Amino acid sequence: MGLEKYTKYVRNWTLNDVLKNIPTAMSKAGHLGEYVQDFKGLLSLLQDYSAGKYRNISVSTLTLVVFAVAYVILPFDCVPDFLPVLGFGDDLAFLAAVLCKVHGELDTYNEWKEKEIEKEENA
Repeated sequence: MGLEKYTKYVRNWTLNDVLKNIPTAMSKAGHLGEYVQDFKGLLSLLQDYSAGKYRNISVSTLTLVVFAVAYVILPFDCVPDFLPVLGFGDDLAFLAAVLCKVHGELDTYNEWKEKEIEKEENA
């Protein structure tokens, strides 16, 4: 799939498209090395946002997170995933860039999530 066609395809993805593909995302998470936990945190954020549990996030951050997860999920991106090493290298680079951009809001979400888990454990 050419880059232009890929970009058009990804732009049409919605939050629901990403959420439907969480099993695929989780199967690819193992290739993300040190970013596995951060990636799982992004998935958790999207699930909590979709469920209406967490809304303290800007539209730009939500858009970046959806795009980053879609980028990891889709096998045909700038460097197709079937190419050894390089195929997941671009996924890592893109994910790292997004994490740098959204780290403040992601930290806020992670603090909220920890408090929610504590509430559930103490209930």
